[in-house]
Formats: sequence, C-alpha cells, structure tokens
Amino acid sequence: MKRITKCILRKSLDLWSRCGLTAPYRRRMKGACILMYHGFTRGRNKGLENNSNLHLDIEGFRQSAAMLAKHYHVIPLHELAERIQAGDPVDDNTVVLTFDDGYASNYHLALPVLKEFGLHATIFVPTAFVEREIYQWPDRIEYAIARTQLDRINLEFPGLPENLDVSSTGKRRIALQVLDQGIKLIPQDKHLASIAHIEERAGAALSQEESPAEIYRALTWAQIRALEASGHVSIGAHTHSHLILARCSPEVARRDVGKCLDLLRTMAGIENPTFAYPNGQPGDYNDSTKRLLMDLGISVAVTTNMDFNLSDSDPMLLNRMGSPRNGHEADAICSGLIPAIKQQISKRTSLVPHSNSHAHAD
Repeated sequence: MKRITKCILRKSLDLWSRCGLTAPYRRRMKGACILMYHGFTRGRNKGLENNSNLHLDIEGFRQSAAMLAKHYHVIPLHELAERIQAGDPVDDNTVVLTFDDGYASNYHLALPVLKEFGLHATIFVPTAFVEREIYQWPDRIEYAIARTQLDRINLEFPGLPENLDVSSTGKRRIALQVLDQGIKLIPQDKHLASIAHIEERAGAALSQEESPAEIYRALTWAQIRALEASGHVSIGAHTHSHLILARCSPEVARRDVGKCLDLLRTMAGIENPTFAYPNGQPGDYNDSTKRLLMDLGISVAVTTNMDFNLSDSDPMLLNRMGSPRNGHEADAICSGLIPAIKQQISKRTSLVPHSNSHAHAD
C-alpha cells in the first residue's frame, strides 16, 4: 500500500510541475534545499540489482540538472555554509547537490552531467570503500540474496530473522526489505559481522565476485583527485567504514573519522572537508558527535532530516531532501510544494477528532 501511495504521489507531483503549478511556490520559497543522491545507473538493471533503487537512472538526474539550472540557483555546499556561518541571508531558490557513499558512477555518469549544465556537487566518501576494504552493506545483502542457490536461508544472529523464504523473486524482494529494517538496528560493533553472517549462510558474497556490476563499484583515488580538479565537485568525508557515530563508543567514532580524514589528506590533498552523518537521522548523531567532528576540524555537516536551510540553521546539522527521480520531481521538492502539501496534511490530521473506541484497533 505504501508503494502504491508513493507512486500516485510521484505522478501527481510530476503533473503539477508540468502544468506550472510549482511556479508560485518557487516565488515564495525561502532558504536552501540540499538534495541527496547516491549512485547512478544507465537504464534498467538485471534481476535484483538495484532493488533498493539506491542508484538513480542517469537520464532522470540529467532531467533534474536541466530543471535546476533553468529555475534555481545551484551553489556549492561550502558556499552555503559560509553564508550561514557569516549570518548572511540565504538567497531564495538556492539548491545544493550532494552524493553519498563514493560510487564510481559519480565519476563516470554524474560528472559529465554536472559539466554539461555548469553545476557543482559534493561527494561524501567512506574511505574504506575507496580502499576496497568493504562494499556498501545494502549492496552486499542485495547481492547475497540475489545470488543464493537456496530456497530458504536460516540465520542465527541476534536481531536478524531466523528464517528467510527466498524461493522466488518476489519472496527475495520481501526478504531484502526485512533484512534492511533489521540490520539498521544491529549495534554498530556487530554490524559488519551481521552482514558477513548473511553472506555466509546465503553462500554468496560480493567481495568474492571477480567482476562486480558497475553500480557496486567504488571511486578510485585517481578519480577522486580528478573530480576535485574538475571544478564541479568537492569531496567530503563520510567516516572510514560508514559507522553510525552516535551508536559507537567515542573512541571508535574518533578513530574511524580520523582515519577517513587522514586518507583524504594523504591520498587526495583534501583538508578540512565537509561531512555527512551516515544514516543521518536523529539518534545517529548527537552533541557529542558534533563536538568530536569540530575537534577534528570539521565545521560543516549534513543530516538526512527533510527540511530547508535558513540563515540561522546550524552548519553542523544541515537538512537534506530525498533523491528526486526526474526534473519535475526535483522541481516539486525544491520549490517547497512537497513540504507545503505535508504541512496541510499534518494540519488536517490534527483536526480529526480521536475516538476512544478500540473496535477497529486491528
């Protein structure tokens, strides 16, 4: 039901943008919208590859870039942060582009689009991925479930389901949804072990693939240096091993972020980068993690809280919106149309009287 509702909303937003209904919202928009993307792909993938839709069709991003270049003021993240830190007003219709996780497709597919439309993006890199120590965990479980030869996977790891039915493609998609929800709740000191356990029981591991699919590949250090040199990209930090900082001990968090910063400095000459909190929701960061980052020289950090950024926003807790899949969806998000709809829905919901009856509690 949620997927159907989301599909209907996407089509409605697309229609509103095509009909020009976002224009009045653009004129009233206040603050900056930071957009968040991950990897990119060209066309459809095979089987369960990209089942999570983490990797956006590059043509959809190209449509978004064209829309943003035409109707919005796209600036680098560090420029937005400098204005906020100086207490200067943030120009209306300001948009910032960010990509998380350091996928090679940011170089092969996204960079040509950024150059075509004269745009700038910040890419947040978890350096263990670049160092080929790990693959991203959503890609690892996707690969394991897609490639298993079993019809049923039995797991014995606290926090994970004991039994997964993977007897059909549909059942495998359900299994991936269940695992995604469960893994996010696993304590950080056991997170990588839980992924390895799934791979071992499934009998398939992305790390053992001789020629992994393009969407799963990380940037190289040479590509990172080329991205920085292009003038269209800034490289930011995303920890070393994608740890959720507030769920780690202070010692582990400091060591992991410090290693990321050291590698960015020695391998790419990047000093004092901006930062993206892994997962980025309240509870994934706190006052202690903010102080830790500031102690390490970081003065700008982004979350995944969906809101606009004003001149009085905290530069260590900047908000970001989700990944629009085409130009009209980008317009609907950046114009403020979607927040306006959500606000109206929230107001109407608050006006609905609550019943004391539990007759329909199921």
